[in-house]
Amino acid sequence: NLPRYDLASFDLFDVHAFPFLSFPAFQWVRKRRMPDVPWLLTWLEVWGSDYWRRYLGWKGVVGTQFERYCAAAAPHHLCISPTTGRRLHDLLGVDESRISVIPRGFAPPTISFTQPRDAHRVVVAGRLLSYKRVGLLLRAWPEVVRAVPDAILEIIGDGPERAALERLAQKLNLGDGVRFVGQLPEFADVLAKIASAGLLLQPSAREGQSTVVLEALSVGTPVLAATGAETAVGDFLGPPSITAAARLDVAAGPDAWSARIIELLRDDDLRNRLAAAGRESVAQLGWDDQIAPQIEAMYLRLISESRSGISGA
Repeated sequence: NLPRYDLASFDLFDVHAFPFLSFPAFQWVRKRRMPDVPWLLTWLEVWGSDYWRRYLGWKGVVGTQFERYCAAAAPHHLCISPTTGRRLHDLLGVDESRISVIPRGFAPPTISFTQPRDAHRVVVAGRLLSYKRVGLLLRAWPEVVRAVPDAILEIIGDGPERAALERLAQKLNLGDGVRFVGQLPEFADVLAKIASAGLLLQPSAREGQSTVVLEALSVGTPVLAATGAETAVGDFLGPPSITAAARLDVAAGPDAWSARIIELLRDDDLRNRLAAAGRESVAQLGWDDQIAPQIEAMYLRLISESRSGISGA
């Protein structure tokens, strides 16, 4: 479809960094058809050499080089979280003056919920993949049930890890304390489950922004999440001084998770404080009044700088 457009008449190109193999094609077209149009790369995540090796083994060297190539070639970068911005600087060597951090906008759901909240029902929602670490929660759950006998863990979603997780639940004799809900047919069904739960868990070791966390906080459900170098969830939970109980280091094991879950299930006031802080944080992600003006201002600045010769395309 590109031949239909007069690409040289565009004001600016915002290019997604991933998948990196598409980037050389963009560079080829840019140099031939719109060499003077300013452009930038948008990053949802920065992987770095360590993750590339874990993901692809020795073949990860290729991914590492492509990621570094993209980082070095782009005149400016947009990152969707402070964590991603730090990783772009620390792991790929991009100067901070070339990085803008503007989160993705988020529109809170407008669905009304009538089901009452069950304070002792805990949910985890998402595709069941190894890095999501749902098995960590299963290993923590026997201790949770011993301390809070009516606690229920609902696992919403499907994926390649489901069969192994179901076997682990059987091995741990979790019985009715864990429910595998599977893939629900409608988004409203998932949101209703989250809105009526006492707590949402996000143990994933790698996340860009985690939409399910934003959804939970927007409907008043507190979140307990893993925080670490490869996940940006902690950037959106609210001020760390207020939301310390909503955070567990990614290195924390089942004992730490069970202890914190028990603490949260027993303390209604604490859960309410975390929910309030999270809802306030999510309110700062509104598209129309918060995020779109920031993106527009960044675009206009880059266009102005390009035309004045401050920075080139």
